[in-house]
Amino acid sequence: QFKLLGLVGIMDPPREEARQAIAQCQQAGIHVIMVTGDHASTAAAIGAQLGLSAPLQILTGTELEQLPEHELQTRAAAIDIVARATPAHKLRLVAALQAGQQVVAMTGDGVNDAPAMATATASFAVQNGTDIAQHSASARLMGDGSHSISHVLSAVTIARATLRNIKQNLFFAFIYNMI
Repeated sequence: QFKLLGLVGIMDPPREEARQAIAQCQQAGIHVIMVTGDHASTAAAIGAQLGLSAPLQILTGTELEQLPEHELQTRAAAIDIVARATPAHKLRLVAALQAGQQVVAMTGDGVNDAPAMATATASFAVQNGTDIAQHSASARLMGDGSHSISHVLSAVTIARATLRNIKQNLFFAFIYNMI
């Protein structure tokens, strides 16, 4: 015969800096996809706390495996969370997004992130990540990853403004030379 003596619940809530970084990404028009090894219901709860778009579009690693390439390319742009993801799932997701003409940036800290980070258009390793993640990344985020993402967003904003200026100058030069 067993007697219940008590229950213990542990919660590790997302940090406020992570919520702010995701909000800044969304305001900049960047689609954020959370890729995690967590169970889908756990990932959904964390995604909601982080402010990912509602209703959340969740795909599990098993579901991702079963999708043909063309369907994954179509669905990848609308996914908010990939749960129970392995390194192979992350790599396939990055490849599907790139095949759909998306620019893919990825952050990571572990060995399981390294293959996808090496394939992504841009990748950022957090400072306390593993050596392989840091060597696979395009750049290293110094300090806390979620806080440093605001610096990356500043760079994206500047790059977009520069591209817009180049396009406008080319348009002006083209029109001027036609006259």
